[in-house]
Formats: sequence, C-alpha cells, structure tokens
Amino acid sequence: MTAGKNLGREQQPFASTDAAHAVVRAAESLNWNLADTQAFLRQAQHVEYGLSAEIEFAAILRWLGRCRFVHRLSEEALKDPAHDTMEVPDLLAVFSDGRDKRATLIEVKTGDELTLVWTRSYREKLNAYAELLNLPLLVAWRPRRVGFWMLFDPALADPLDDRRVQVSFDLAVKNDLMSVLAGDFYLVPEAGAGLRIEARRIGEKQPTDDGYEAMFRITDACFHDAANMRVTDVPNSIAWMIFSALDDRCDVNDETIVQSFIASGGMTRAQLVLRTAVGFSLKEGQRIHWKAVGKNLDSVLTREALLTDAQARFGTFVQYVFHQQPQIMPSFVPRNWQERQISSAS
Repeated sequence: MTAGKNLGREQQPFASTDAAHAVVRAAESLNWNLADTQAFLRQAQHVEYGLSAEIEFAAILRWLGRCRFVHRLSEEALKDPAHDTMEVPDLLAVFSDGRDKRATLIEVKTGDELTLVWTRSYREKLNAYAELLNLPLLVAWRPRRVGFWMLFDPALADPLDDRRVQVSFDLAVKNDLMSVLAGDFYLVPEAGAGLRIEARRIGEKQPTDDGYEAMFRITDACFHDAANMRVTDVPNSIAWMIFSALDDRCDVNDETIVQSFIASGGMTRAQLVLRTAVGFSLKEGQRIHWKAVGKNLDSVLTREALLTDAQARFGTFVQYVFHQQPQIMPSFVPRNWQERQISSAS
C-alpha cells in the first residue's frame, strides 16, 4: 500500500461535500449572506487580498536582504470580552546588519487612498501588545496607486478628530524606514536610456475605415544608453530597472514603426524593480501570486545583482543610487545602521 493514497483511492470520498460544509459553517459564523453570491465572493476576496498583502510584504522584506526572519502572527487570539485591550499585529520581523539584531512588530495596510486612517483605540490596542512584548511597533503601508511599500512608526500619525488619527502619503514617505531596516534603495536611471524596437513595412497597404493596415517585420531591437549608443551586454537587472521607470513612445510613418521604451529620469526603487521582474510575464490585470513565488525571488533577480550592476553602470544607465534617511529616526534603530552613503555618477 502506498502512503498518502488514502487506502488506494486517489482522494477521500465526500471531500468536496465536507469542504463545502466547512465553507458554509465558516460563513454563517461571520454572518455572511450566502444568498447573495456576489457579495459573498467580494467578502472572501477582501480576506484573501488582506492575507496576500501580508505575504507580499513579507516576501519583499526577505528579498531585500536585511530581514533575517519574518513570521505572520495568528489572529486566532482568545480574548476576555471584558478586558479587550490588545490587538495582535500582522507580522514579527527580525532585522540584522550581520552583527546587531532588532525585532519589530508590523501591522500591514493597503488601500486605494493616499491617506491612511485608523482609530485611536485600534492603535492603542496594537501598542498595548507591543509594550507587553517590549518590542517596537511599525506600520507597513502600500497605497495601490503608488505600488511600493513604506514602513514607519505609527506614533507619527496626526490627529484627525477625537476618534481617529491619520498618516498622509507625504509624511509616510519622509519617514520611511525601508532603507534603514530592510535594505531597500532608490535608483535614478539616466534619462534617455532604454530599449528601441524598429519594424519596416514589407507588404502593400490595405485601406481601412480609419487609415490602412499592412504587414511589418521587426528589423532591429536593441538596448541603448543615455547617449543613444547601442549596448549589447545589458544584464537583466538593468533591463528590469528601466522597465520599472520608463516612458513609451511610438513613431509611425508609411514605411517604419519605431517603438521606444525610455527611462524618463524619474526615481524607482529596488522593490519596484523586483515587482516589475516578477510581474513581467503576467497578463494585464493579473495579480502576482506572492505565496507561490515568494520563496524563489532570487531565481528571478537578486538585490545584490541589482545594486552591483547599477553601480557598475553609472553615467550610462544609472545616475544615482541612494538609501533614504527618515526625517525622524526611531530610537530603537542602531546608530551604525543609520550611516548610508549616496552613490552617483558625478
């Protein structure tokens, strides 16, 4: 008999029925309306999106190299209703520079707005848990329209009213700890560096209602540096960097089409380059399955290769590489972690 084959069967009998009953019981315990299937699916998706945000952030933390250990904390806490004074954060993370270690608790947030709002009582409950364990509490936040994660001290929040506090995008960016703690860094590609694809018409033009159609053949495709010089040995890390901060332009005439993907000179971040590399092969609108890829991110791109390749191409593809210092440095961060140098082509 082969172990794991369930007495010779490929799967347990009634497995689908048992699973369906489990779903129904769980939904009923949460007062979810199963009669409205669309509403039920939206509620289930919100839960899954929340979990995937935690997994995404945890995976990016580990990829950045300075987070040695990250663990998702269980929400299955048994509370005394009469003394509901604590809330369990989402993650426990341990950061290290190879000598010193610092453990932190992290609450993970995503949303569509560029202002993060939560109640004072919620923050107090998170702080109570952190104080019990004598660990600092941080908030990880990624506004969906921005696309990158920020990590900051929730004590920075401004009062909104008697019940709520808020953190603006501007305040979060200025006090972002992703560089100091996790090892994230900014890159500024040289404006004009990019990829150019040329195609030439090889067939007769066929009139259409709004112009014409014709057969074109790609005749050239190359990467070029900021001086428009063709470069043949562009590593994948530099290509992903360009694609994470590009403008696209298409020049068309009767004979040729030139499609250009050009770095605009704007900033990108290591974590955004990673997202570009991981999501490049996905269909439009398809989400990255971070739980599936999170353990193998280095097979796509390593942080060390990105940093080394960027520094080796100052003046041709890269203008700056720098680590951010927050305006207000939390007291738990060791002083030697705060010493980061700006590298540039100048």
